[in-house]
Amino acid sequence: MIPLRLVLLVSAALKPEGLQRTVLLLAFNPPARLYTSDAIFAEYRAVLARPELRIRRGLQQQLLQLVRNSSHSVTVRRPLKVTKDPGDNKFLECADAACADYLVTGNQRHCPKFWKGTKVITSHEFIDNRAKVLDHPLDPDSVYHNIVRKYGRATGIDAQVNGLCVHSLRATAATNALDNKADIAKVQEWLGHANVSTTRLYDRRKTRPEDSPMFRVRY
Repeated sequence: MIPLRLVLLVSAALKPEGLQRTVLLLAFNPPARLYTSDAIFAEYRAVLARPELRIRRGLQQQLLQLVRNSSHSVTVRRPLKVTKDPGDNKFLECADAACADYLVTGNQRHCPKFWKGTKVITSHEFIDNRAKVLDHPLDPDSVYHNIVRKYGRATGIDAQVNGLCVHSLRATAATNALDNKADIAKVQEWLGHANVSTTRLYDRRKTRPEDSPMFRVRY
């Protein structure tokens, strides 16, 4: 049970292949349970709309709708003054109201390591089996090292390539299926997504240069 700090949602919007997008997708599905509050959702909306971030309006709406549909909203029982940045207190308030197990953050320096029964963890800890922070994590020794890295090396992809992970392979498979006229409802069922909005996040065709309208302009 987790709230997500704002920086993770913004990073997920700006870096489709990044670690934060993987964290976001994992947070929407069991055994994780994502919690938000009215204050957190309002901040998500305000920051995603900042002009300097240049996040497409359609992607803003898609992410916000996905968060609204997939998260559990809680009512904050009491205000807190715990974090170094007062603006971060809302995330601990949400964790406190939800009795959350974890608070996922991009920077642990802004929050205490623990607040009551809530442990503050990083994105890497959230998805890394070796950190032992999830009840039912994937085993990286069997999945990542023995499969992803093995076949990555066989195809000449270095392990340090940004985004080389299990979820990027799922995104590639989903994108290829949709590119070959597969029905998105079938792809959703195939991937096991509860909401089709999650499946749309796996569709990476819009990020390919050759699919951009500008790529087709003749000069």
